[in-house]
Amino acid sequence: MLDPKLLWFRSTERTVVQVEGQNFVPDDEGYIAVPENLGSYIMRIPGFVYVGREREQDQKPVEPNFVKTPTGGRPEKFSWDDIWIETCRYIHNNGVPSTRAELMKYLQQWCEDHLGKQPADSTLKLKIRKLFVALERPDEN
Repeated sequence: MLDPKLLWFRSTERTVVQVEGQNFVPDDEGYIAVPENLGSYIMRIPGFVYVGREREQDQKPVEPNFVKTPTGGRPEKFSWDDIWIETCRYIHNNGVPSTRAELMKYLQQWCEDHLGKQPADSTLKLKIRKLFVALERPDEN
């Protein structure tokens, strides 16, 4: 099994952080390493500073303390909360796209620009399909 790509952060307060059911414990120097798909969560937590994909040269690497999620599954590859927030922002600013392909193209580019990679077409199509089905339903009040 390949090691996940890691992002390094430094806890200015040396506090333990829990993200997506995983606990990350800073080492003696306050560093934590997290899988890149969780980096956007850590960036929003006060007291954590992004260091980069590698630690400073004078610091020895420490293996991250990965804890399985409560459900036992692997962490999500993408921050779908962030993708859905961007979807809402797009629809708020531009209205509902006339086609699913228009929204898919926009989200693929947004993911590439902000996350450095894109979800598989089949995954994104499924999620967008569910959104358009929900938007096309008559009001259920």
